This record gives sequence, C-alpha cells and structure tokens, in this order.
Amino acid sequence: SPVAFRVIIEDVNKINQAQAISEKLKLILKKFPWTSWVNDDMNNTPWEVKFVINRWKALALGLNPDVIWTVLRSAIEDVKASEIQVWWNDVDINVRFDKTKIRNFDDIWNIQLTNNKWKSISLSQVVEKQLQSSLMNIKRVDWNIAITVFSNLTENWNALEITDAALLE
Repeated sequence: SPVAFRVIIEDVNKINQAQAISEKLKLILKKFPWTSWVNDDMNNTPWEVKFVINRWKALALGLNPDVIWTVLRSAIEDVKASEIQVWWNDVDINVRFDKTKIRNFDDIWNIQLTNNKWKSISLSQVVEKQLQSSLMNIKRVDWNIAITVFSNLTENWNALEITDAALLE
C-alpha cells in the first residue's frame, strides 16, 4: 500500500494498547478525503473466553478448586474420568454433560457443586468469565509484535503528504 503505519511493541502485555493505537490510526486515515480502503493486518477472533477460578472463595465455601476445574472443563468438552480394562482391552470412561442442556454461559453458571458440608454452590459463585477479543495470529518484526495500518491513495496525493497530515493529528 502507498501509506502504511506500523505499531511495534516489545511487551506482549501491551497488545490491547497497540490495538487501540492502530484503531485510532485507522480513524485518522479515514478522515482524509484522499485516502481509500483503510485497513490493518490484524485478524481478530470474535471473542475468547477466559475462566478464572477464585481459589480463596472456593476454599472458603468448602469446595476443592481442582474439582471446580474438572466440572467446568467437562461442561465444555469431554473429560477422561478414568480408564478401565475389560478383559484385555482398555476402555476410557468420559464424563459428559448433556450438550443439549448446555447451550450458553448461563447454563454453565447454573451448574451446582456440592461442598464438604453437603450444600449446593453454583459455579457462578466461584468462577469468573472474561470475554475478550484476541488475535488469531500475531505478526512480528525483529521478534517484536507489529500491527500495520495501511491505506491506498486517491489521485494527486503522495505518501509523504498523508504521513505529515496523520502525524499532525
């Protein structure tokens, strides 16, 4: 592309800031009437789910955090519970929730666990979900993360003029 800006970061923990800067650069370039087809080279996934078990809260409620993880994982995918032998053949036993009953996050949050005092505790009390956008693939320049924002130009304009105008913004 005739005009390209590259946002480069060394620290992977600052990727959200780099994404915000690249979005701001795209907005700046889109404001100019002499730019066209403003885009970037990021490939975002729609969302990523991160589950965080509050270990201290689980222990205070009488739940084993390892059991919470197993239940959460088995609600989302099959989990091998054990392996047995039938005659001389190994047979895997998988723990599975009925997939027709687990349709969304509310169904997962409503799963009840029994604590050491035989009381029911819902998964939502001890697990936090965080939805976040993520990058499917991360491009690098000299081992640093790089996001490129680029644009085509209309006639009678050059990249230097666009760069100077963008830097003024």
